[in-house]
Amino acid sequence: MPHYERNKNKTQGRKRPSPAREPGRRSAIGSFMKMAKAIRKQAQTAERVASATADAIVADQMRSLARAFRSQAEILKKKEKQKKKQSRPG
Repeated sequence: MPHYERNKNKTQGRKRPSPAREPGRRSAIGSFMKMAKAIRKQAQTAERVASATADAIVADQMRSLARAFRSQAEILKKKEKQKKKQSRPG
């Protein structure tokens, strides 16, 4: 029975996951930045792979992919700025 008590105490100290936020709140605006950051990281990875590969065709494709990722990140950044502008009372 002491074994059960130890396990019981461990589970009681755990934090519960936070509830999902509503899409209209400020955290939704921040999600654009998180996504943009993740996409930029993918662009960096694609550039690294392009530099490391010996195949010229694959290297060109990876550089093209990196440009597309950076373009998408810029679009998300612009969307965030528009949302911030609309959410401000004015």
